[in-house]
Amino acid sequence: MLETSKDLLNIVIAFSVLWFTVFMCWFIYYIVMIIKRVADTTDQLARMAGNVNDFFGEAKTRLKNATSYAPIVIEGIKSLTEYLKDKQTVPVKRKPKKTK
Repeated sequence: MLETSKDLLNIVIAFSVLWFTVFMCWFIYYIVMIIKRVADTTDQLARMAGNVNDFFGEAKTRLKNATSYAPIVIEGIKSLTEYLKDKQTVPVKRKPKKTK
């Protein structure tokens, strides 16, 4: 089987190539898994950014709808303050208490 030292060298080289191939496969697998995790994290961040954008868009819409009622509310507050001012200027006459 091993007639010369060259045969032993070829066997050692074959095992070295085998282990190098196994190591390279393992290395490539882990590099691909790291890239996959980065891609998943990027997708998750994009979804979160989209959700934040949707939230602020909805808040903006609701704020616009709420501000359309502002003139009505302001007019109501004005009339309420005028009513209270008028109520304070008119003195209320109270009947004196009867003493025994």
